Amino acid sequence: MRCDIKSLSVCAAGGCRSAAPAISIYLSDFMDGSSERAAYYRCGPALTNCDRYAAIVHRTGEFTIFSLPARSLFAKLGPGNQVTDVAAVGDTVFVSRGLCEHAAPPPASELRSR
Repeated sequence: MRCDIKSLSVCAAGGCRSAAPAISIYLSDFMDGSSERAAYYRCGPALTNCDRYAAIVHRTGEFTIFSLPARSLFAKLGPGNQVTDVAAVGDTVFVSRGLCEHAAPPPASELRSR
Protein backbone atom coordinates (compact mmCIF):
# COMPACT_ATOMS: atom_id res chain seq x y z
CA MET A 1 0.00 0.00 0.00
CA ARG A 2 1.44 3.31 -1.08
CA CYS A 3 0.51 5.98 1.45
CA ASP A 4 0.56 9.67 0.60
CA ILE A 5 0.75 11.88 3.66
CA LYS A 6 -1.67 14.82 3.61
CA SER A 7 -1.12 16.37 7.08
CA LEU A 8 1.55 16.47 9.76
CA SER A 9 1.37 17.49 13.42
CA VAL A 10 4.59 17.98 15.37
CA CYS A 11 4.13 17.73 19.13
CA ALA A 12 6.63 18.56 21.87
CA ALA A 13 6.39 19.52 25.55
CA GLY A 14 5.14 23.01 24.65
CA GLY A 15 2.27 21.78 22.46
CA CYS A 16 1.57 20.82 18.86
CA ARG A 17 1.88 22.65 15.56
CA SER A 18 1.10 21.83 11.94
CA ALA A 19 3.91 21.38 9.47
CA ALA A 20 4.25 20.54 5.79
CA PRO A 21 4.43 16.78 5.16
CA ALA A 22 7.80 15.64 3.80
CA ILE A 23 7.41 11.85 3.71
CA SER A 24 5.51 9.08 1.99
CA ILE A 25 5.32 5.50 3.23
CA TYR A 26 4.76 2.07 1.78
CA LEU A 27 3.27 -0.77 3.84
CA SER A 28 3.47 -4.41 2.81
CA ASP A 29 2.35 -7.58 4.55
CA PHE A 30 1.69 -11.14 3.55
CA MET A 31 -2.07 -10.62 3.66
CA ASP A 32 -2.12 -8.06 0.82
CA GLY A 33 -0.83 -10.53 -1.79
CA SER A 34 2.53 -8.82 -2.12
CA SER A 35 5.77 -10.66 -2.74
CA GLU A 36 7.32 -9.64 0.58
CA ARG A 37 6.24 -9.91 4.19
CA ALA A 38 5.81 -7.23 6.82
CA ALA A 39 7.81 -4.38 5.34
CA TYR A 40 7.61 -0.69 6.18
CA TYR A 41 9.25 1.84 3.86
CA ARG A 42 9.78 5.41 5.03
CA CYS A 43 10.46 7.60 2.01
CA GLY A 44 10.69 11.11 0.73
CA PRO A 45 7.80 12.42 -1.36
CA ALA A 46 6.57 10.11 -4.14
CA LEU A 47 8.37 7.05 -2.64
CA THR A 48 11.89 8.37 -3.28
CA ASN A 49 15.02 7.84 -1.12
CA CYS A 50 13.39 5.06 0.91
CA ASP A 51 14.56 3.25 4.02
CA ARG A 52 13.14 -0.28 4.31
CA TYR A 53 12.47 -1.92 7.68
CA ALA A 54 11.07 -5.28 8.76
CA ALA A 55 7.85 -4.58 10.67
CA ILE A 56 5.79 -6.41 13.25
CA VAL A 57 2.21 -6.58 11.96
CA HIS A 58 -0.85 -6.87 14.21
CA ARG A 59 -4.52 -6.81 13.32
CA THR A 60 -7.11 -5.52 15.72
CA GLY A 61 -10.66 -5.20 14.46
CA GLU A 62 -10.65 -3.09 11.31
CA PHE A 63 -7.08 -1.88 11.82
CA THR A 64 -3.69 -3.23 10.74
CA ILE A 65 -0.75 -1.90 12.76
CA PHE A 66 2.82 -1.93 11.44
CA SER A 67 5.15 -1.54 14.41
CA LEU A 68 8.88 -0.78 14.62
CA PRO A 69 9.41 -0.61 18.40
CA ALA A 70 13.20 -0.17 18.21
CA ARG A 71 12.62 2.96 16.10
CA SER A 72 9.74 4.39 18.19
CA LEU A 73 7.46 4.20 15.18
CA PHE A 74 4.14 2.69 14.12
CA ALA A 75 1.67 3.07 11.29
CA LYS A 76 -2.02 2.27 11.72
CA LEU A 77 -3.97 1.41 8.58
CA GLY A 78 -7.71 1.72 9.02
CA PRO A 79 -11.03 1.65 7.20
CA GLY A 80 -11.02 3.36 3.83
CA ASN A 81 -7.22 2.85 3.67
CA GLN A 82 -6.64 5.83 5.93
CA VAL A 83 -3.24 5.79 7.64
CA THR A 84 -1.94 7.39 10.80
CA ASP A 85 1.84 7.23 11.17
CA VAL A 86 3.45 8.09 14.52
CA ALA A 87 7.20 8.57 15.00
CA ALA A 88 9.03 9.82 18.10
CA VAL A 89 12.42 11.52 17.97
CA GLY A 90 13.67 12.46 21.41
CA ASP A 91 10.69 14.07 23.14
CA THR A 92 9.09 15.22 19.87
CA VAL A 93 6.27 13.20 18.28
CA PHE A 94 5.42 13.42 14.58
CA VAL A 95 1.85 12.40 13.67
CA SER A 96 1.29 12.04 9.93
CA ARG A 97 -2.08 11.29 8.35
CA GLY A 98 -2.92 10.31 4.83
CA LEU A 99 -4.51 7.88 2.42
CA CYS A 100 -3.14 4.60 1.02
CA GLU A 101 -3.77 2.79 -2.24
CA HIS A 102 -2.62 -0.50 -3.71
CA ALA A 103 0.61 0.01 -5.68
CA ALA A 104 3.90 -1.69 -6.42
CA PRO A 105 6.66 -1.24 -3.83
CA PRO A 106 9.38 1.36 -4.41
CA PRO A 107 11.97 0.21 -6.96
CA ALA A 108 15.31 -1.02 -5.61
CA SER A 109 16.97 2.06 -7.11
CA GLU A 110 15.07 4.21 -4.56
CA LEU A 111 16.28 2.28 -1.50
CA ARG A 112 18.89 3.97 0.66
CA SER A 113 19.41 0.95 2.95
CA ARG A 114 19.69 -2.37 1.16
